[in-house]
Amino acid sequence: MERLSREIGAEFEDIYVPTKELDARVQNALEIGQKRERKKSNRLQLLKVNFAAILVVGIIAVLAQSFWNADENLSGSVAKDSILSNHGDPGINLVAKEGKTTALNLEEKSNGMTIKIKEVYFDESRVAVGYEVEAEEAKKGQVYSTMSFNGKDLGGGTGNWDIAADQTHRGILDFDAEDLADAGTIELNVEFSEFNEKQAEWHFQVKVEKEPGLLVRGLGLEKQDEGSRFRVSLLEETASRLELTTSFYLPDDIRKTITDDMLLEMIVVGEQPDGSFISNSYYRQSGNWGFAERMKEGKSYTSHSEFAPLRKMDSFKVIPYVIDYNKAITEPLKQGAVLSSQNGTIQLVSMTNKENRLLVKLDKGRVPTELIGQNVQIEDKNFNRYKNVFYRDKGNYVELYFEIKGKKEDLNIVYQPVEYFFEDLAIEIE
Repeated sequence: MERLSREIGAEFEDIYVPTKELDARVQNALEIGQKRERKKSNRLQLLKVNFAAILVVGIIAVLAQSFWNADENLSGSVAKDSILSNHGDPGINLVAKEGKTTALNLEEKSNGMTIKIKEVYFDESRVAVGYEVEAEEAKKGQVYSTMSFNGKDLGGGTGNWDIAADQTHRGILDFDAEDLADAGTIELNVEFSEFNEKQAEWHFQVKVEKEPGLLVRGLGLEKQDEGSRFRVSLLEETASRLELTTSFYLPDDIRKTITDDMLLEMIVVGEQPDGSFISNSYYRQSGNWGFAERMKEGKSYTSHSEFAPLRKMDSFKVIPYVIDYNKAITEPLKQGAVLSSQNGTIQLVSMTNKENRLLVKLDKGRVPTELIGQNVQIEDKNFNRYKNVFYRDKGNYVELYFEIKGKKEDLNIVYQPVEYFFEDLAIEIE
């Protein structure tokens, strides 16, 4: 993993407005850098291990992998108003839908403001707390939170609250948590300030039990094609997070075309037992803002990326590509709609309701199936975008299954073309 002082995070959620994509990456930079710093020494030691020996041994650390083949209860054992499900990153959303979070009902009032702790989740990589806050009068200011586990400091975080009177604000406090006991007590402290003056503070103690599962593998898998090189060196997986350390190199003829608007992305895709495919893009990545700079310098680009885990799969593929988010193509969601780009032409064949989902069937032309599965989305009239829950490869066609919130009216279909899709650099991980 690239451990530079300049680290940046990237959030990529199932529902997002892409025009805010780059701003979100920059805003998360310091937070991700601080969170990842605690992992620095452990990962560096792993990366220094002889990869050949690791490949012989295979798994170098496996603890309670009960979640690898766990059933994905996507019908929703979690309550519809689950804060972690509705406001969490894709990994937290996944475990919340699987019913692995714990409901709470803790409440504390301070200076006319009330915080309710509604939900908590704890695994080998983090602790996430879902909360509600209400105020008797409108409040706008900064919030600072810290957490400890059995007395061990887990760090802190800052944010902003803008709360209308008699209205409820919901959110998540997320802390990295490694090498902790399987059960213990977390202490959560929250402070709210206006104009740098503390207005309220709250203190909670919560007993938690860890969701088991930790897998760490040194991989050293590499593909080369026509001067391009892609390597996956390290994998770490918990119940809510799949982390990959990768490096990427481009030859002169391609790297000279890379502009500051272009970013390196990766698709993680796997086939389920029923033949359908699930595709994830990273929701957080270190250093993506430095990609163009590294390419212009003729250097390789190393990154650390976080994905939602893929369940019930014996293997999955990692495929890199380069994208410019300013080139999205949008058309009304109607039969016969055509999405043309430098990647080829996609045509909408039909739309039906199946399995309580919106099924969109596309003629893929020469566009790779994995690219359609990742970069074709549905947009509602409020400009929220929805990624498919899963897709099926039907030869010349691709069937995408979407879960759309609210009314299914005035919808658009959106395709995000790519500058380069490195299908020949795809690496399969078992």
